[in-house]
Amino acid sequence: MKKILIIGAGYVGFTVAVALASFGNKVFLFDKNRAKIDLLSSSIIPFHEPGLSNFFRHVKNNISLTSELKKCINESEIIFVTVGTSVYDNKVDLTDYKEAITDISKLLEESKIIVIKSTIPVDAIQWTKNEIRKYFKGDFSLVLNPEFLREGNALNDFLHPDRIVIGVEDEHSKDELLKLYEPIDAPKLITDLKTASMIKYVSNSFLATKISFINEISDICELFDVDIKEVAYAVGLDRRIGKDYLSAGIGFGGSCLLKDVSSLINMSENKEYSPKLIKAVKEINSDRIDLFINKVETSLENDDKVLGVWGLSFKPNTDDIRGSQSVEIIKKLLDLGYSIKAYDPKANENAKILFVESIEIFDDPFSAVKDASALLVLTDWLEFRDIDLTRVKSLMKKPYLFDGRNLYDPETIVAKGFKYFGIGRSHG
Repeated sequence: MKKILIIGAGYVGFTVAVALASFGNKVFLFDKNRAKIDLLSSSIIPFHEPGLSNFFRHVKNNISLTSELKKCINESEIIFVTVGTSVYDNKVDLTDYKEAITDISKLLEESKIIVIKSTIPVDAIQWTKNEIRKYFKGDFSLVLNPEFLREGNALNDFLHPDRIVIGVEDEHSKDELLKLYEPIDAPKLITDLKTASMIKYVSNSFLATKISFINEISDICELFDVDIKEVAYAVGLDRRIGKDYLSAGIGFGGSCLLKDVSSLINMSENKEYSPKLIKAVKEINSDRIDLFINKVETSLENDDKVLGVWGLSFKPNTDDIRGSQSVEIIKKLLDLGYSIKAYDPKANENAKILFVESIEIFDDPFSAVKDASALLVLTDWLEFRDIDLTRVKSLMKKPYLFDGRNLYDPETIVAKGFKYFGIGRSHG
């Protein structure tokens, strides 16, 4: 059993805390946001992540929730930093990360293993060492252990990963991390610190590249009246390519892919290298929003200004709307004078905070389409796939359906009386 401190109780930190506690470790979970700690102490998880709440209840006795940092640092053997990083004005924003490192450094009294799970650029590694040494004159071990957790599947991804990457500089921290992860049956790759950092950025940038590639191909398919779904399925059967991340749509969103693509571009440009392919990936993804809106504008009449929207989260099985393509589309439609009636199975409350009263948000999908001239499907929740579309059509002013995630079969939708617009597919 290890005594582990995890700094940051967000999606990553809380998932890591619960998983490591399930191995029998004593986990201290710290967050400077006292309200978040109070919610977790009441067994209320302030975000939606399937399976995490039930798992938490079983391991809660192994987790101490706190907003007091000094005592936890003194009692712990291994410190995990899991605070979020972001991109602002196309540059990596490490504000929260740097604050966490500085706080740790000022409170260190003896040697610790400090494990960075936050996604940080390669050149932030030396800053981290320097910052710790500024305040702490003893020995410490720095480890980079990037996370590859997908929101909506985070717990399973932690317990059953494709690989675990451990960037180290000494044998002691390597041995301790290998012991910590011994219960997980997965390849454990030992690298240096810089390589560990780069692996995370390259992994996410490659996934983003697959998405932008298939989206550009979908535009070409549409020119020739070829169905991108059939093309992508056949291409994905090639084991060298694989079927994952070959779904055409309105592009990728969220707090990871776009951030890491932007960060890799920024890191490269800081070394006076312009990454042409990665820049194109980002540009293609940005263009998806305007292409989709143009499809809506050119298909509807001037007086068709009420739109129903299904899907506000950036992907299904999460309530996270950060970086959501749906949110960006709605903002631009509002600027164009459209009225929006929206529904999401989990993200309604977050959307109400963001949009205040600029859009109507409903608790069921049918209310969101009542008297609408068009339905825009922007997140591929399974709930939408099996819904009664005959009832949906009966509630709408006009039967226009814009399928931003290619959730439906065009022939089926047209047979139900809809005018169908997909991504890289024939229009009914």
